[in-house]
Amino acid sequence: MLQCHSLKAICSAPLRGQLGFIPNNRSISSRPRSEGEDADLEAARAWFRNFSQSTIPTKIATTTSSRSGGPGGQHANNTDSKATTTWEFDALTRYVPKVLHEGLRGSRYFARKSNAMSIQCDSHRSKHKNTRETHERLFQELTRLYKERVPGTTDPEQKKKVDEL
Repeated sequence: MLQCHSLKAICSAPLRGQLGFIPNNRSISSRPRSEGEDADLEAARAWFRNFSQSTIPTKIATTTSSRSGGPGGQHANNTDSKATTTWEFDALTRYVPKVLHEGLRGSRYFARKSNAMSIQCDSHRSKHKNTRETHERLFQELTRLYKERVPGTTDPEQKKKVDEL
């Protein structure tokens, strides 16, 4: 399976404009998956069926607050309303399927130096609302990674139709 950057590297400059469609499409491999990979994908599907914001316990997160910058008048300068929530990577991966671990490391929220997921929010005037928002952003990021990394299943009827072709 060739990756997009590999194709761009081997193509000459005039052809690069013709390869613009590649980053927008998901790469699909025709190689057969091993039984271990199939089991990991099936475990991820089962996990996602029951996935909700309460799946990741709040006790494994560390939330700190600080003063948010920007406009807001006197209130912004007097209260610690900005929330920064950090999840240690090893603690978080206990609650997330193995298939998503590499995606978490590539996430924009992953902090390499601390080996943790760190999400900041200062969009509300309340520290509690900002803390809740950081948890919602983690939930959204996990949902995005799942949809990006775990392919759907093909029903037996569809497989049969394809085989007949």
